[in-house]
Amino acid sequence: MGLLLAACARSPSADIAASAASAPFTASVAARHYTADIRRTIDGTAHIRADDWGGLGFGFGYAQGQDNLCTLAESIVTFRGERSLAFGAKGRVAQRTTFGQPTNLDADVFFRLMFDDGTLARYRAAQSPRGRALAQGFAAGINRYLKDVRHLSDAREHAACRNADWLRHLAAVTEDDVYRRLYAATLAAGSATQVAAIANAQPPAVSLASAPPPDSPTQKIALSPSAMTLLNDPALGSNAIAFGAELSANGQPILYGSPHWYWEGADRLYPAHLTIPGKLDASGVGLLGTPFVMIGFTQNVAWTHTVSAARRFGLMALTLDPADPTRYRVDARIEAMQRVQIAVPVRDAQGHRSSLSFTRYRTGDGPLVNLSAMSPALGWSRQHAFVLRDANAGNFGLLEHYLHLAQAKSLDAFVASARADAANPWVNTLAIGRHDPRAWFGDIGPVPGVPDALAKACTAMPAGEAFARLAPGLPVLDGSRSACAWQTEPDSPLPGTLGRHAMPDIMSRTVVSNMNDSAWLAAPDAPLRHLSAVLGRRDAPLSLRSRAGLQRIAALRAAGPVTPGALRDAVLHAQPLSADLTRQTLLARVCPSTNGPIDVRISRDGLNGKAFEPARNVDIAPACRVLAAWDGTGERRARGANLWDAVWIRLAGVDATGQRALAPPFDASQAATSPAGLAADRATLAQALGAAVLEMQSMGLALDSRRDEALFATRGGRRIGLSGGCDIAGYFSIACADARMGPGRYAMDTTPRGDTYLQVVSFPGAPAQAVDATTLDASGPADDPDDPRNGEALQAWADKRWQRAAFSEADVAAATVSALHLSQ
Repeated sequence: MGLLLAACARSPSADIAASAASAPFTASVAARHYTADIRRTIDGTAHIRADDWGGLGFGFGYAQGQDNLCTLAESIVTFRGERSLAFGAKGRVAQRTTFGQPTNLDADVFFRLMFDDGTLARYRAAQSPRGRALAQGFAAGINRYLKDVRHLSDAREHAACRNADWLRHLAAVTEDDVYRRLYAATLAAGSATQVAAIANAQPPAVSLASAPPPDSPTQKIALSPSAMTLLNDPALGSNAIAFGAELSANGQPILYGSPHWYWEGADRLYPAHLTIPGKLDASGVGLLGTPFVMIGFTQNVAWTHTVSAARRFGLMALTLDPADPTRYRVDARIEAMQRVQIAVPVRDAQGHRSSLSFTRYRTGDGPLVNLSAMSPALGWSRQHAFVLRDANAGNFGLLEHYLHLAQAKSLDAFVASARADAANPWVNTLAIGRHDPRAWFGDIGPVPGVPDALAKACTAMPAGEAFARLAPGLPVLDGSRSACAWQTEPDSPLPGTLGRHAMPDIMSRTVVSNMNDSAWLAAPDAPLRHLSAVLGRRDAPLSLRSRAGLQRIAALRAAGPVTPGALRDAVLHAQPLSADLTRQTLLARVCPSTNGPIDVRISRDGLNGKAFEPARNVDIAPACRVLAAWDGTGERRARGANLWDAVWIRLAGVDATGQRALAPPFDASQAATSPAGLAADRATLAQALGAAVLEMQSMGLALDSRRDEALFATRGGRRIGLSGGCDIAGYFSIACADARMGPGRYAMDTTPRGDTYLQVVSFPGAPAQAVDATTLDASGPADDPDDPRNGEALQAWADKRWQRAAFSEADVAAATVSALHLSQ
């Protein structure tokens, strides 16, 4: 049982007030003296230097405000549960985030329920003195920048929000606001995936006369594939490869990392270099609003993350008391759910403030959840309900964990900290160290304590069967039996979580990698023989992006000892694996001759089911010629990649493995190269090609349009043409927006995601020698897309011009273009 929920279970009353945000306990930033220096280098990176933890936080909070005030301030409002007060209850979060795009009211109910007074008090108490000093200084730095914006700064800065009422009335940022942001990040792969489902979970009206008959225990539950988007964001992920000394040209390991992440919004990545002489010196990126480096490097260690395939939450199926749907059976006893009273402040269009009251419910395992959006059978009925249990509910260790990693003096120290903390909530970690021949992969953090034997004995039917098809490994257990509670091992990070010994933890002298499939093939030379299902699938088809990554690794190995330069070239080559596998077969089946017209009658678009009335005749011969002449890449000048996208998504849908389009067999011993055949017959392929032609026409794109005519981003009024694509098509270098998941323009100006901060790091020479670190940052440092630094950063990514990171004091001094000394 998570710490948060255990404390609720000990409450003497079933009524709990969740009022933290409406009348917050203010972990005030006491009047302290803070000093910090902020130097800006040519690439726009903020280099913050201070003598102590409070000063470092102060400088870092100020720097983040300088570059991202509007987004940072809005996220503070969001995690306080004050969106309805600031923006009105009927609006919604405008930009994609790890917690989706819920309505303002749903977001407020969720965050006030999850971030109540008791949770914040426990979070605060779990921090070390240095962690609290860092958080307090960070809050003080944001407050200082807010003051400077209001009184001193250029009126043209932060034009999107600086004159808004909500920003003018923003209460002072507190230490607890930092913890809210950290806890939101911690829950991102669990509770936060179900904001609306938790916010709107209510019991049915009690009326015995109208009670429906009990559900049949054999009733089938149908979940559509689109329901997967309600479990997680399929476009998020990352690529990471670490070569050990046995494969590198100079006998030193090499690390590559590329988070595929949001380019905008509350969860965007922010680059920085943080220094306390003698205590900390780390460069990289972290989530906006967090006061530490999450992906990056030091003088002795480099690390990166990929989103883990392990499940971080599960469902408990409750059997309800027929007389009261807020009571449930456990073994032979009936227990009452805990009622939580939530007050949400709101402001109407006229500016009048009021408060809305809500009653929500939870058990000792977690909040009730209404999953009727996935299937009506998963709603809260008179017979059953579902509770969401989050493995990270009691995980308050994110801040200290990243300080431990950044202070590690060796790979062994780094890994020892990762194992001891076991606090990383939902990512894999790959790391290398100076003068260490090994590369490390680990997925060590809270995971539901549901080993395969427990899942087999306790899976609740029919819901468990439905989720097993849609989300294998997600535990859906019978909550009516105490024997089905999540299990705790002696080495579990938290109560009810899997033991550390069961988690992937690999050292290799050759190579480790991950592209968001399970850890099964994290070490291609030594596949894991067993993984609990909750940790991910093994012996199952990989995503096309994972296969593309493994094929790149194989090619680098075959070409000889690996160098950082060869690795940089390989990872940014834009070549969709789907085309490598199937394009020639498609052409052979559909386009035997392109000398004359090839007419296809299209009655329905196979992507979205849209009927064409009347049916249309389409000559696909020009499309055949374009695909035959295409060089097979998604580089900026490639002609044919845009058309291929439109074809492939009709063949494969949004399944990143391409299983709908690819013909079996799958051979687990050849996971990088199978399956490889094209499953569709000629008629199906012709229909897909014809519908793709119609889509290209509707977008105003020529069939042979260049990639950068469709794939681009606008910065400062200037179009920057891009290469790459979505991982659905098997691209390894990712540039993907919502519009590219279906019909419509491809521009990365709306909900863009993909390559963000890329790094290739190695440690040549003696300990005192510089780190060999090159980086790219496609998303840029600022939340304003027209900030000139964002355009420069994106252009460098588009041109594949890797930048040498300024890390040593001499390099930072030489690259500094502005400096600010802060004192308070």
